[in-house]
Amino acid sequence: MPEHIVYSGHFVDEPDELATKVGGKLTGDDAITHAHHVTHTYKPEGLDGIKLGTKRTLHITGEVVTDRVHAVTVESPDGSVISTKEHPHITIATANGAKPVESDAAIAQAMQDKTIIPIHPPIPVETTDGYFDGKVVRLE
Repeated sequence: MPEHIVYSGHFVDEPDELATKVGGKLTGDDAITHAHHVTHTYKPEGLDGIKLGTKRTLHITGEVVTDRVHAVTVESPDGSVISTKEHPHITIATANGAKPVESDAAIAQAMQDKTIIPIHPPIPVETTDGYFDGKVVRLE
């Protein structure tokens, strides 16, 4: 068992490709691209629900764009639980000074207001299960 896990998750195999497919919607030249993972559990005590190195195809089903964050909602095509978060997502980009965690509130608000932009058909995204130890992503 790893000593320190900041978060476990499903790490996007081709983040640059994903950012190109769905990015570019956050205004401003200072947007910071992320597009690299779906958080499974933040500060987990173990790797429950994650099997290191497991490949998964997830589906991007919706999109939220504010002046601070651009995020996409994701689901597992087989309906399995992929996150302990209420709204599993990938933060695509943030404005300068915004934190990726702001995507949680932006998505919750968009769900409540029914302003989430649906994506049909869903966009598949290939991921690999792993964790971030505070320095590097571990997939094995």
